[in-house]
Amino acid sequence: MGKDDEGRGGSAGSAWDALAALGAIGAGVYLLASQTADPNSYLQTIAHGLGVYFVAKGVYMGRTTHLLSQLLDRARDVEKTSRDRP
Repeated sequence: MGKDDEGRGGSAGSAWDALAALGAIGAGVYLLASQTADPNSYLQTIAHGLGVYFVAKGVYMGRTTHLLSQLLDRARDVEKTSRDRP
């Protein structure tokens, strides 16, 4: 990671990641709230299963993005302190 890499994709990348996570959660909630004419149909069962999956995937994506952001910040701090030492 050189000096040119710092700041590249920082907050813009995090914003896109957060938007993707919220989109997945929103799609999951939509699928969980959807109803079919026949409440015992396979289509409704599949939609609810996918809804749970998308909500879980959105939470996973949001948490992973947060942890990777923290890891990158710590790596930059370590690199900066090691560069400043004589």
